[in-house]
Amino acid sequence: MGMKALFIGLVLAAAQWQTCAAREVTPETSAWPEAKPCATCVTIQFGALEMRLPIALIGKIFISGSEASTLHLLPAGATDGRDSVLFLSATRAAYVGKYHALGLASADSISAEAFFDLLGRPAPPGSGIEKIRKIESVSTAERYVKTSTGRVHAYWIQAAPGNSQYLHFVIDGADTVYTVAGAITPQLYLAILTGLAIRAEP
Repeated sequence: MGMKALFIGLVLAAAQWQTCAAREVTPETSAWPEAKPCATCVTIQFGALEMRLPIALIGKIFISGSEASTLHLLPAGATDGRDSVLFLSATRAAYVGKYHALGLASADSISAEAFFDLLGRPAPPGSGIEKIRKIESVSTAERYVKTSTGRVHAYWIQAAPGNSQYLHFVIDGADTVYTVAGAITPQLYLAILTGLAIRAEP
């Protein structure tokens, strides 16, 4: 009976491993969605990112007194921040440079676009890149999608439902990594991209 139980356990473990292997995230490239007129949209600018977002997707815009550099977008009907999305920004050196300690030798020189492209590639087990992929939630994502238009490149780390989503923007010639994190729905993702423009800060 003991050997039988062990055999069943090994079979189940093998099946689970194959399932995980089959779901190994691979980078996808998609076309940037076409911009569309939106009479019921409001303009929000975060850094150099100007977005025209439908009012129906916005319940409240909130900026914490203790986190003045973070913008919270709450959907209509939300009573707290659990269903919100956060807009964050960091310099390339601050965002990528911290991974030098995990073995990313090029952390001090690699461009933000090249860094996020690198995260989309499978990494050897136990390597520094594998650890970084886990920290960035890429290794557990359902999809990793890159789309570009002009100087802008967007990377959507699409997690399983119920988990935080991450959408990163990098701009050619700019030193900032912009991140949208939280409850990013497909509708909000599409709205951000279709209404996006690069503008100088006022």
